[in-house]
Parts: sequence; C-alpha cells; structure tokens
Amino acid sequence: MGKKRIRINILFAIASLIIPSLCNAVPPETGTFTIPEVTITNAQIKSIIALRVQYARCMGYLPPEYNFYFMFSTVVIGKEHVENRYGVMIDLDKTEGIPWYTWDSYCVIDGYICFMDKYFTEGFTKPTYPQKQETFKYSFDTERNDRTAGSVHEWRYRMLLEEDGNYKIIYSRETTPIYSWQQHYMQNYDRIKEMSSYYECD
Repeated sequence: MGKKRIRINILFAIASLIIPSLCNAVPPETGTFTIPEVTITNAQIKSIIALRVQYARCMGYLPPEYNFYFMFSTVVIGKEHVENRYGVMIDLDKTEGIPWYTWDSYCVIDGYICFMDKYFTEGFTKPTYPQKQETFKYSFDTERNDRTAGSVHEWRYRMLLEEDGNYKIIYSRETTPIYSWQQHYMQNYDRIKEMSSYYECD
C-alpha cells in the first residue's frame, strides 16, 4: 500500500510539471516559415497598392528596411457579418524582412517584400508560375523590444462587393505617423495572438 501511494505521488508530481507547460504553450520567440510567392490579380487592389508604394518611395521609406503587409477581412458589426462588406488593411512597417510572425504568402513589388494573410491571398492572388517558395525569419522578440522602428503607416479601406464582382471603396482611413515597436505590438496584440495560435487551458 505504501509503494502504491509513493507511485501515485510521483506520477502526480510529474503531471503537475507537465500539464502547466502544455496549457500555457506559446510559439517560439524566433523561427522560420516558408511561403509561396504569389501574383496579385485584382486590378483595383493593384492600383491601391501602387499608390501606397509610390507614397513610400516619395517619403524615403525604402526597401529592404521597409515591408508591406496586406490583410483582408469581412466587416463585423456587433457579432454579425455585414453582407458584401469587406475590409482591406495595408501596413508599411520597418521590419527589415523579419515580421512578427508567420504569413500566408508574399510578393515583391517595386523592391518591397510584401507579406499577405490567408484571406488576402485567397481573395486577390494566384500562385506564380513556376511556383516559387521562400523561407523567411520571424521574431516576436524584435517586435516586443521598445525601440523606434521608424515611420509606420497604416491604410484601412472598407469596400462594398458589387453585383459585377468589383469592389467599391466606401470608406478609407490613414494612420500616421509611427509609434515604437512596443506600442505597435500592444495595439495589434489581438491580431498577433490570433495569428500565432496561442492557447491556454480554461
């Protein structure tokens, strides 16, 4: 009986060490990810991006220090998705080709490495031919460091999907200038957390 109790205590001790590490799992601070190169096919999106790239060059925010990030989402009011309303967000960040976490695809526009999320990739791109894969580094640690990253701009567009399949811009907003990396991380924490597949035990 005494040996059985000792075995149970040992198993309980081991479990108490293992379970918290499983429940509080987080992605590594740094790592690599491999994604395909794609081509943007939507003419309206291409024209919007061309203006943003022109702006970045005119302002001296040049590659390879600066990168673009493209995101696409449905519009939600309360808990309801609004039919045929979508949002596009374009970020210009000084990340030097090392984003805060993994992305779904990339392209190169006028020298800028542009990263795209899954929904932007699915909605507005096609794979390059022949298909090319590229490996990039990411760094949570860099994103959290409290240092000025340089000028960052963000453009948000709300669009209406019309019957002919074209998008009509019904709202746009520009946020400028920049904050520090620390502020950028905290203001985008929910999005970064969702992308990084964090999870915790209930």
